[in-house]
Parts: sequence; structure tokens; C-alpha cells
Amino acid sequence: MLAQRLEDERDQTVYYIALNTAGGRSASKTNKAVALGVVQGYQLQTKQAVTQVRSQLEEVGGSFPAQTRQEATTALSELSALGELRDAATNTRLPALDVSRKYTGLIDDLLVLEDATGQGASDATLAQSVR
Repeated sequence: MLAQRLEDERDQTVYYIALNTAGGRSASKTNKAVALGVVQGYQLQTKQAVTQVRSQLEEVGGSFPAQTRQEATTALSELSALGELRDAATNTRLPALDVSRKYTGLIDDLLVLEDATGQGASDATLAQSVR
């Protein structure tokens, strides 16, 4: 669910950036404000999913292989940096392609972690919980 939330947030953020760049100069301030409100709504939904996933990732411990624990640590770090990405995406001139790539990198890392978690845990209940 988090990956989907991030994909939706990424798409809306890139749309918002497009309204504020050369291709979107004809967009009115009202349209830009509405688009920012939509982005913020998606951010709120993503934040709720991040909170849930973060607590689950913190449960990844000794019953998981070292690689899975490392991927969980990386995901936690990337999730902690999500606020900075959001700020840069909406308050600077960071290009839409860069924003899209950063979101996509996080999404890809989460999907790899999900696969590794499902395959690597000796505790089936914990593995299912993390998935």
C-alpha cells in the first residue's frame, strides 16, 4: 500500500511541478494552488502509510537475514528523508525528472525489501506482518 501511495504522490507532485515550469506558465494561480492542495492531500495519505510501515520495519531483527535487515535500515533512512524530497519538489526548482527518479528509487527499494522480507524471515507471522 505504501508503494502505491508513493506512486500517487509522485505523479501528483510531478504534475504540480509541470504547472510551475515552462509548460505550465499558462496555468492560473488558482490552478496551481488547487494542484498543491491535491499534492498535500496525497502527502497526508502517504504519511499515514509511512507511519505504519516504519513501525513494522523497526520490527525487522535477528530472525531476518543480514541483507534484509540492511534493506530495512536503508528504507527507514529513505523514508526519513521523504520530507526533504517533498520540500524540494514543491518549494524549489528541482526538475520534475529528478523528483520522479527520487520517488521511483524509494518505491523500488520498498518493493525489493518486500520481496526479501517474504523470502527471508524464519518467523512466518513477522514476515507476513512486514509484507
